Amino acid sequence: MPVFINGNVNARLSLYWQLGDQVGQIDHNISARDVSVGALWSSADLFNQLTITTAYDLAKAMVSNNATLLGAKLYYKLAGAPPLVDQDTSPNGAGTGGAGNLPTQVSGLISWQSVVGGRQGKGRSYVPFPWTAALGATGVPIVAYQTALADYAGVMQPGFIVPNVGSGGGTLNLKLCTHYTVGIPTRPFPFDTFSVPPAFATQRRRGFFGRQNRAPI
Repeated sequence: MPVFINGNVNARLSLYWQLGDQVGQIDHNISARDVSVGALWSSADLFNQLTITTAYDLAKAMVSNNATLLGAKLYYKLAGAPPLVDQDTSPNGAGTGGAGNLPTQVSGLISWQSVVGGRQGKGRSYVPFPWTAALGATGVPIVAYQTALADYAGVMQPGFIVPNVGSGGGTLNLKLCTHYTVGIPTRPFPFDTFSVPPAFATQRRRGFFGRQNRAPI
């Protein structure tokens, strides 16, 4: 059931992939920009934009053919109220990046930057389940893998223009933002740029050992 969100409050968008009994995810902080006071936007608006802009397809292109994109969730928490959650499993499908997979602790890396200096103005996304050939002979990601990550980030960073929002029929821009906020009510800062470092990262919490990860969708 769609989650309706009032104006420019913050929500969390999570994308989930699965490989064997391991689950990887990317979390994005989402905030509506340039929206009229009182306008409602919904999880369905965002999920629709992820389909239209091919973000879901690009999310599959970042991972091994052995992995599966499970879908996305939008999570919204208002103080003093139960969390509101909606999910979209329509993009469920196999990864399209390449054959095989590197050790499941290995992740690709996307770095995000806002106008705010220091660590509080930055963000990182750890992309799970690279395919085997994504690792180049020199120990760094091959260009095709870096390009796959950059293509996804290039769609996500500008934001999503959602038309016909609320009773006034206006538009808004859903943007990836910092966790750092200022003001009353609090507002985050949108990410203005991104980069794909020529290196892999490690997620120790994900690997074929210990307790299995339960699929969230």
